[in-house]
Amino acid sequence: MDEKKHMKNLLIIAFFNLFIVFGAAADNLTYSEFSKKYAESAQLYQQSRYQEALNIFDELVNDPFAQEYPSVFLSRSLTLYYLERYDESLKDIEICIQKEPYVLKPIYCRSVIYTALKNYDKALADIDYCLDRNPRWDDANHQKGLIYLNMKKYEEALESFERAINNSDEVKPNFYSDRGFAYYYLKDYHKAKRDFLFALKYTSDDDACLCLVDVCYKLNEFEEGMKYADILIKKGSRVNFAIIDKSYLLFALDRYDEAKEGLDSIFESSNNLSSYHKALSIYYILTDKFDSAIKEIDIAYSLNQKDNDILILKQLFQNGQFNMDIVKDSFMVEEF
Repeated sequence: MDEKKHMKNLLIIAFFNLFIVFGAAADNLTYSEFSKKYAESAQLYQQSRYQEALNIFDELVNDPFAQEYPSVFLSRSLTLYYLERYDESLKDIEICIQKEPYVLKPIYCRSVIYTALKNYDKALADIDYCLDRNPRWDDANHQKGLIYLNMKKYEEALESFERAINNSDEVKPNFYSDRGFAYYYLKDYHKAKRDFLFALKYTSDDDACLCLVDVCYKLNEFEEGMKYADILIKKGSRVNFAIIDKSYLLFALDRYDEAKEGLDSIFESSNNLSSYHKALSIYYILTDKFDSAIKEIDIAYSLNQKDNDILILKQLFQNGQFNMDIVKDSFMVEEF
């Protein structure tokens, strides 16, 4: 669900446009200085050295000539976005839009920023403005799907992702992985798996790979699920969650000791995760250590009082109505 990859492409386009502007205005500015600075900032940006790139933009946007070209503010806005300085990013994109109110890309970018700020109504208003003028814009349809996904409106998200895929002239893996998330939350696990696997043919998407672990659990494909967990563990990405999720697959295969060994290996780095203590509580339930299970459930509850699975387990113990079928259903990947 990473809209930031597309935002990075927009910044490269902005760089290209700026080179053209400065080349045409060489009489007013030292072209070699500006081109050198922008080339340097582009390189830093591609290397994910955002703060260093921002230092250059901070210098350039204060140049009197640069004030005439909104692309400068667009570029700095996108860099600030990657630094997760969303309020500052919004200020720069507003300047860009004020100077070029009829250009759609800055409005699209503002929608992405509003989404990061969880201001979904404004994000939708901006993206609808874009789609009213260009209904077949695949990235805008995809962005609308992401907004709905964040709003937990999964049917609407699915419809937007479908339009994005149908209107795209190329294969964009994130369109498919994000549609997979919509299917996942709608509990259509076969279609979710199909989309995740398709996306992973073209790109490395750790969120999709992690969700595949849970999808395989839901489909009783335990050995296959462990394969995807091991991919993440081997590459050192999302390791804690991969081990936690893998433990449920091992539970289903009655390989309790292996599950506990994995959980013990991440104790120090996962002790503050409710999902970690929830998994431990399941281990203790399965091995008839109910006092330890209750302790872990209490810790999990103290860390996350909104987790329905934890609330159910806590209530079952309090009522003395423990049911293993409910325990099995408690596995939900929480962090995508």
